[in-house]
Amino acid sequence: MSCDDLWLSICQKRDECDEKIKKMKGVAFFFSSVVALEKRSKEKGEKANSQEQEDDQNDELPEKYWPAITYWIAVQSSNGMRVSTVPLHSALLQTGMEITAKTLPVCKRGGEEESWAPLRTTLKDHNNHFIQTKVDKSFSYSLQLLQDQLIEEPLESRALHASERVVRLQVVGTSFTAKLRDKLY
Repeated sequence: MSCDDLWLSICQKRDECDEKIKKMKGVAFFFSSVVALEKRSKEKGEKANSQEQEDDQNDELPEKYWPAITYWIAVQSSNGMRVSTVPLHSALLQTGMEITAKTLPVCKRGGEEESWAPLRTTLKDHNNHFIQTKVDKSFSYSLQLLQDQLIEEPLESRALHASERVVRLQVVGTSFTAKLRDKLY
């Protein structure tokens, strides 16, 4: 699959991964974010440098930035023990994604900064124009595919123009939802 094809399908892939995470035991809430990973060239010398300079001058940056999804997941342990990443790997490997997961260190009073750093990394691209453009194109593409499956007569293309957020928050745990609702109202 080309980089452009992967960008077009990133919203569908995030939906698929989100559904797997929602079904995991103990998930209270999670943030998901579409991000761009830089593809590093293995070429050496002047050829690689000139290609990088060319890419830096293009708005689209073809084949240099690949789509990915990053998550920050809050899991409630039933017995107070640290949560293993194995269920997450098992769930997301079914989607065909490459997974890197790690648990955060226990958050102690005064050490909150260490626990929040990964969340900042997940949310850092929330206002990135390049990624928002790619996500909007992917979302419109997903809607077009859905329309093609459900409707025999195509609608006007502008009727399908929509937008999706780069960052998404999903509250899953019912006990957490109730506590959050009580705090908000």
